[in-house]
Amino acid sequence: MSAPLNEEAGIAAVLEGERARLRAFCSGDVALLDQLLSDELTYTHSNGMTEGKAPFLERLAAGGVRFANGKVSEASVRLLGDVAIYNGRFSLTVIAAGREAHLDSRQLSVWQRNLDGQWQQIATASSRIPPEPS
Repeated sequence: MSAPLNEEAGIAAVLEGERARLRAFCSGDVALLDQLLSDELTYTHSNGMTEGKAPFLERLAAGGVRFANGKVSEASVRLLGDVAIYNGRFSLTVIAAGREAHLDSRQLSVWQRNLDGQWQQIATASSRIPPEPS
């Protein structure tokens, strides 16, 4: 069983995990993502596509998808024991199938602290925020 959880330390670890995940997305750091993402990850993209960790990392490693200019503008974490719920807003550029798209999205993620005390993202879903009408 993992050591008792300090709430402040848990929140800080999850927030840093999210920042590291976004940096790894934008740099294509598959090795870091492999550490941050649980093998049981369910990733629901803003376009509705759902995939697991292995297929996502394979696409990223093969260049099938790239990310750039990632920025978090809002973030909050609630701890429930060894589980954390992350809510945030981020923007980034996605390059997939030769197309570039800028995304402004809300994200809901679930992080779980494993037996080694490390936090890993086990589920995430993002929803696009529509542009404001002009």
